Amino acid sequence: MLFRSLAISLERISRSFGILTRIQEFQQQSGNHAFASINYAFNQIQESLNAKDINEVSSAVKHILKLTNEINNEEEIKTAEFLLILGANLAKFESKLSAGDCLLRSFEIYNKNYSTHADLAFESSVRASNVFIASNDAIKAQEILELLLPKANDLPNPKIKGIFFHQLGLVKLMIQDLPASIAYLETANYLLTNIKNDPSLTELIISNFRSLSHVYKIKGDIKKAKDHLLEALRMILQKTEKNLDDVLNIQTELAGIYIALGMEKELFQSVEYVKALYLESIIENKHKMVDGIYAKLVSALLQSKSTETATKLLEDKIKYAKIYLANEYMGLYESYRQLTYCYIEKNISKNAIISAFNALEYAEKLDNTKEMIHSCNIIADLYSKVGDFSLAEEYFNRVTELLKKHPNEFLQNTNYNNLSVVYTKLGDFEKALMNARKYLEYLLAAKQQDLNDIFALNIRISHLLCLNKNFEEALKYINNAESAAIKLHGDKSKLYADCLECYGYYYIDAEEYDQALSYLSRALELKNVLYGTKSIENKPIYDNILLVHYLTGNWSKVIETAQYRAELLKENQLFTENFEASTYFSYGEAYDHLKNISAAKENYNKAKELFKKIGISENVDLIEDKLKLLNT
Repeated sequence: MLFRSLAISLERISRSFGILTRIQEFQQQSGNHAFASINYAFNQIQESLNAKDINEVSSAVKHILKLTNEINNEEEIKTAEFLLILGANLAKFESKLSAGDCLLRSFEIYNKNYSTHADLAFESSVRASNVFIASNDAIKAQEILELLLPKANDLPNPKIKGIFFHQLGLVKLMIQDLPASIAYLETANYLLTNIKNDPSLTELIISNFRSLSHVYKIKGDIKKAKDHLLEALRMILQKTEKNLDDVLNIQTELAGIYIALGMEKELFQSVEYVKALYLESIIENKHKMVDGIYAKLVSALLQSKSTETATKLLEDKIKYAKIYLANEYMGLYESYRQLTYCYIEKNISKNAIISAFNALEYAEKLDNTKEMIHSCNIIADLYSKVGDFSLAEEYFNRVTELLKKHPNEFLQNTNYNNLSVVYTKLGDFEKALMNARKYLEYLLAAKQQDLNDIFALNIRISHLLCLNKNFEEALKYINNAESAAIKLHGDKSKLYADCLECYGYYYIDAEEYDQALSYLSRALELKNVLYGTKSIENKPIYDNILLVHYLTGNWSKVIETAQYRAELLKENQLFTENFEASTYFSYGEAYDHLKNISAAKENYNKAKELFKKIGISENVDLIEDKLKLLNT
């Protein structure tokens, strides 16, 4: 009664003082009675918290914690109760206001009196660990919980025990101890799901299922991750008042899991379910949220190389956006661009071209020159791929015009390279040469030279010069390519072997067949060392050696080389009926020139039957003419 009167009188005269000053004043006038001071301080702090006045609260709490060392045994439990309530209330504030220290001291007192207050020891340990988890101090949280771990299995209350193991599982997850996390969360799952008719546990059980799903997902056990997430969803859907955000989040997460498991049907069902929930909701920006979910799932599908499913989802995404986000041009542009890449990946050039044109349409609506350049480049590349080089030229030239509005040195010079390839295919070797030289100038002027590109471009320019019969200049470019090859990898490398091969092509064009054969033979010898005698890398060399023997009329070598090439193709399982027919035709021509009439007829007839089977009628007619000549 004395302490109560003292508190009331102090309240009247010292309201203008800070909370810590009032507590210290009370303590002094109470004769330094620790428990009475704690009681008074508790009430003062509670009033301040209720009034959202948090000035000096942390200092006051620290003062209380010092006083707890001076109480007697009979006052401990009541003090622990004060601290438990106070800690829980302090934790509601963003700064936590020493909540962790308060709850930790409460736990220490309850743990000291464990035989009579076991449940409260566990409850306070969980509350204290929660505060430290929120402060990203998982190690401290773990230390608190593990003090009680040896006693946990003997705890008779399954609810308290389940809550404790759930908390410990979360802490282990934070420190990435996945096996321990799974063990504790599974224990919590068993304990909590076997408690019937306790609605207060619903949210905790849902949280536990979701935590288990998350751990299994990290561990790579996607099937178990899915099963636990479905259990969480089932419980949410059974609630009288469902939280739409929870349902949407879980369905979206499930969609990601279905991607990982390759469950396409379930993925689309999940997406449709989420879409329907959003459409029925009054959520602001719901259509953008649906579009965002589509984007996230498409990204996951592309990362997992699930191109087929990504294509279908992108088509759905575009359909949805055209209805609800028709003016979001950038989103539609990006979707069509991704769809184009999917069709390219699937090697469906027709659909890729259509999609690329749609992307270009939205880039034009945006008046975004950069994206227009990108789209025109893709369209031109696709036309090149399908062999429509005149249209490829048209769109590469459009890139040239667009680059005047949006200059980009890299894109400009890449465009020179692209045009060089297209003009070569169109047979306009002068324009091809002009653009190739511009691109080479750019490569040579670069601070960090790409010698591989320089090598390849020198080879291409030399080939173009050969086509223009400018053999002297062509040889200079092959010499440049040789220098680049040696500088890069030395004269025992694949690149150098390729260079020797190119010398061979050059001398064929220049009609210097002995030189051509010498370089081709050296290239073959080096590639045999690098890749072995059965490597398909050698096939183009055999093709050109065969050509040289044809052109020089060395018919016995034609037979020998054609046979080597056939064995190489068989070894690599590439000996198609077309190659077989061509081989017999080569034998036939060689034996024809060697005047071995029976062998020539035999091989011509074999070639004729195969060409008939394949359906190459002009070759059949050619062979029949040759057979007629043999019979005359």
